[in-house]
Amino acid sequence: MKSKYAFLIVLSFMVSVLSAKSWQKQVQNKGYLISGSVKGLDTGLVKITRPDYTGGKEIVIDSVQIKNGKFTFKGKVDYVDIVNLIIDNKYIAERGFFLDNSIMTLEIDLTKVDRTNSFNLKVTGSKYQEEFLKQTAIGEKIMAQEKYKKIDRFMDKMRAAYKAKDTVLMKQYETDSKAYEALVNERQSEYQNSKINYV
Repeated sequence: MKSKYAFLIVLSFMVSVLSAKSWQKQVQNKGYLISGSVKGLDTGLVKITRPDYTGGKEIVIDSVQIKNGKFTFKGKVDYVDIVNLIIDNKYIAERGFFLDNSIMTLEIDLTKVDRTNSFNLKVTGSKYQEEFLKQTAIGEKIMAQEKYKKIDRFMDKMRAAYKAKDTVLMKQYETDSKAYEALVNERQSEYQNSKINYV
């Protein structure tokens, strides 16, 4: 009787493992499908790129034409990676995004680019991107706490003194900065712990 139960437990476990592997294989085989829209540009070339960590040029993972302000990427990646989006070798996403084998939507507004031609990229459909944004929001909330704002105000004054090359103020701020060390360390520690606790 015991051996029968043991066999059933082993069998159930094997079925679970095989089902999980089958599901994982199906997801991997599907690849990615990315639908995008661009406000402010009807035609052009959009590329998904990633850095070449050996020091070379950016590596192009995929590229498609924009038609009537719309584009679609279809492909497959072997692993999740942080990538960037470049349009017409002129406009670049302000922040990269996670590319994985899932269905995603990208929204781009080129009517609101900054002076460096960077644009804000809205990404939906990627669970990795969603988790990243959640973690980013937690970090930004920590950094923006009222008790830490005095650090930012002090740093702004110090930067202004360096920019103006005011040696008297520069020396004074360097001395005064020691009074902020404990608060800076506290903020950094809280920020790092938020990442550890999140995982």
